[in-house]
Amino acid sequence: MVGTRSLAVAIALAAGCMIQAEPQPVYVVSTVAPPVTPAAPQQAPAPASAAPPRIMMWWGKVNQHFDPAVGTWQTDPDGRSGANLDPLQYCRVWFPDTIAIRPFGEETISTWRQVGNAGAFTATKPSKECVQPAAMQP
Repeated sequence: MVGTRSLAVAIALAAGCMIQAEPQPVYVVSTVAPPVTPAAPQQAPAPASAAPPRIMMWWGKVNQHFDPAVGTWQTDPDGRSGANLDPLQYCRVWFPDTIAIRPFGEETISTWRQVGNAGAFTATKPSKECVQPAAMQP
C-alpha cells in the first residue's frame, strides 16, 4: 500500500510539477584535528660546561671544585680539605693535567660545608681556574 504522501508525490511528478524535497539532516565532519596538549618537555642530560675546571677555598669550610663534565660545584667528599692546601696541588687532585692556576673571578655558590661536610652555606668567594694544557695554546 502506498502512503498518502507517496501518492501525492507520484501524482505531482506525473503532472510535471517540481517537488521540493524535505530538508535532510546535514552531518558535518570536521577535518580539523582537536587541539593537542604538548607533552611536558623531557629533561635532557646536562651538557658539558664550556667553563673551565676551577676550585674555590674558604677558611673554615671544605674546598669546592667545579667539574665541567658535570657542570656543578661540588664539595670535596673527604670533608676536611681546606684553604690551607696549595691551590695548584689541590687542582691536580681533581684535574691531574693542570699546569697552572689563575684567578677566574668572584662566584657565589651554595655548596659550602663545614668540616665533615656538615651544614650548608652560601657565599661569594674568588675562584681559581685550573689551567689545562689545551688552554695554553693560542
